[in-house]
Amino acid sequence: MAEHLQSPPSDLDDAIADDDLTIVRMTARTGAALATLIVPTYHLIEFINGTDPSLLWQHAAWRAPVLVVAFIILARWAVDPRGRGTAILLKALSLALMVMIFGLFTTAWLHPDGDPERMTRGLIMTTFALALLTLKGGRELLAIYVAPFTLSMVVLWRAGVDLTALGLRLVDPLMMLVVAVLIAELFHRIRQHSASLRTELVRLASIDALTGLHNRRHLDSRAGAEMARARRHKTPFSVIIGDLDHFKRINDRHGHNIGDMVLRRVAELVRQNLREEDLAVRWGGEEFLLLLPGVDEAGATQAAEKVRVILAETRLDCDGHEIHVTISLGVAEYAGEHEFRDLVKRADEAMYRAKQTGRNRVCKASDGLDADFERTPAA
Repeated sequence: MAEHLQSPPSDLDDAIADDDLTIVRMTARTGAALATLIVPTYHLIEFINGTDPSLLWQHAAWRAPVLVVAFIILARWAVDPRGRGTAILLKALSLALMVMIFGLFTTAWLHPDGDPERMTRGLIMTTFALALLTLKGGRELLAIYVAPFTLSMVVLWRAGVDLTALGLRLVDPLMMLVVAVLIAELFHRIRQHSASLRTELVRLASIDALTGLHNRRHLDSRAGAEMARARRHKTPFSVIIGDLDHFKRINDRHGHNIGDMVLRRVAELVRQNLREEDLAVRWGGEEFLLLLPGVDEAGATQAAEKVRVILAETRLDCDGHEIHVTISLGVAEYAGEHEFRDLVKRADEAMYRAKQTGRNRVCKASDGLDADFERTPAA
């Protein structure tokens, strides 16, 4: 049955994308808020401790880009809550943090009043923070880490720093880098798994379990979109409702398991004979609803007749039983209804006329505009 399951609805896909964007926005805002709190705090501590003014100015130069990016993120959040471009700004913040800490680390080694030990601790802390800010896993973290690290090492090497002492000082930061890469990759895979679970939940929520066709839940949102498009662009769309003839007899004669197999086979045939953009819905019981975008009543009637003929000429192989089933269909073109249920009602009434006039046929809603008939239950 899996091969004919319809793909998840695009509007729910959009909802999942919105969830992912929400994670990016929350991460960026949290990172920016912490940066605006922590970075100035450390600078203030250095000022209070009487750090050499020349060193303090160098530290300010390294810290300034982080604060600039952080303020931009927070300002964009205030102006544009949807946060367009936040993913790029989050990467910029991560890169600015690594440039800052390696700049401070390098300065600490080169300035007479520098404190390499304190900046080493800062490097460890910043690397761990980077694991939480990078949303694409360990590779993204390494891509952000490598360039500032390499540039810092080259500058220190050219300045004649003792490489042995430097290497010993870098043992703990590099160990933290390994841990941070693993953490970033773990979080990335957890998010991927969560996204796949959400996609599966979306599919299950919008697909009829028996037939693999869409259910009414998806139809509600899709129908609204089609009506809005038809009003805006003056384009047609049509609805077909089909009901299997004498389906109760199949259940009574062969059992409900065979009846379920018949519904699955019919759903397969219907789906195979529609366009990619058409929507097939299990409307209820043995009823199916087809939504045909961009198709007027004449085109929808042809589509309905095609489905009718194929079913009438096909013997359905259901667990060794050859079942012959026919379908009665009603067609209605959108005529400016404010409610989708009004359009469905016209198609439904046309389908009942098909039942009452002999079954195994197609009736159009327009043919019954002046007809006055009593709607009676029909199998």
